[in-house]
Amino acid sequence: MPNRQELEVRYKIFDRFALGDQRSYYQRKVDSYRKARGQVNMIRASMGLATVVATVFAITWPRRPSTPHAARPFALYRPRSSPAGSRPPRRRP
Repeated sequence: MPNRQELEVRYKIFDRFALGDQRSYYQRKVDSYRKARGQVNMIRASMGLATVVATVFAITWPRRPSTPHAARPFALYRPRSSPAGSRPPRRRP
């Protein structure tokens, strides 16, 4: 049966090479994920700011001067009535 000193030595070896190694590995992973989280949050904030700037730009951009058809945009597409005599002759079947 191992005595107290052997058990303490085994515990120190186990703590250093097994538990300590796992602690340092997971601490590195957590630090890496925290760094990535900060980068992603910075990208998200930048995209939000770019969206706000683009929206303000689109709202405040000077528009073309109004035309008579500005109030009724579909008036441009309404077929005009042609004056009498300007129609092409009908073809007979």
